[in-house]
Amino acid sequence: MIRIRPLETADLTSALSIIRQTQEIFRTQGIDQWQNDYPNLQTLQNDLAHGWGRVLEEDGQTVAYFALSFDGEPNYRRIENGSWLTPGPYSVLHRLAVRTDKRRAGYAKQICHYWKAQTAERKFTALRADTHKNNRLMTALLLSQVFSYRGVIYVSDGTPRNAFEKPLH
Repeated sequence: MIRIRPLETADLTSALSIIRQTQEIFRTQGIDQWQNDYPNLQTLQNDLAHGWGRVLEEDGQTVAYFALSFDGEPNYRRIENGSWLTPGPYSVLHRLAVRTDKRRAGYAKQICHYWKAQTAERKFTALRADTHKNNRLMTALLLSQVFSYRGVIYVSDGTPRNAFEKPLH
């Protein structure tokens, strides 16, 4: 049985392990995303404190970690080489990571469906996300979920990220 639920303190170790696995995959692929000790335990504790962290479980085992924010994203105020489609409230998916042995099994798509449902329930107008230009899996996921490329944003350390948006009608 698959279930998505809020992150709890007891989940921090397994969630961080999944993050570390993804950091290693990025490193071996030559992607510099998440290579500066971000995200780390403090990031996940912050997600927990704000109610953003989520885990996807299958048969009681943590398979994926992600954060959903309904509080806007300061880094999205400025977008280069494009523009956002919607002016209204939006949700943001951050830190999506799936356990290495469970990758490409459809969990990320389930997370996207959950994300869309949670956003629609709040009557927000759009979903937004960003990713490293070389993160082909995340880019492919977003495009498969009918997101459109909107331009480039810069994260807090100044590095560029490709920005995507999906309006909700």
